[in-house]
Amino acid sequence: MKFRIPFTIASLDKLKKRNAVFKRFVKPKKDSALEKYLKNSLIPITRDEYLSVCVGGFLVSFLALFIAASTILILFGIKNAIVFSMGLAFLFSLFVFFSRAIYPKVYTSRRQRDIERNLISSLEDMLVQLNSGIPLFSILVNISASESAADSITIVS
Repeated sequence: MKFRIPFTIASLDKLKKRNAVFKRFVKPKKDSALEKYLKNSLIPITRDEYLSVCVGGFLVSFLALFIAASTILILFGIKNAIVFSMGLAFLFSLFVFFSRAIYPKVYTSRRQRDIERNLISSLEDMLVQLNSGIPLFSILVNISASESAADSITIVS
């Protein structure tokens, strides 16, 4: 499972470069939960860079949705079309921001669930191989080479 920021098309490196301007709006904070989740996700991005990507995405989605909604509402002849389109764009952009901000936590919990799902079967396989006299190193090599374990278990030192 690869880490992809929701509602984005570009790669992580391009997003970091594009949204570096918004880094000044993000206050540095030590030992935040987001930083912990990003570190557990094994992705090469800091908390400040990730939040700048979220803020940049908020502004881009706000402008795009505001222009689209105001154009449609003005064409339909609705009174206060600008106010309605601003509120609509703000709500949807806020949804985009929070879904991006919470995604590292969701990704980390999915990784943990995948590890837990395959852990019991890997341990059972290890027990059977140990009882049949296979050395422990060979057992670990066999388990790491199997498809179910290789996709979900990553040893982090």
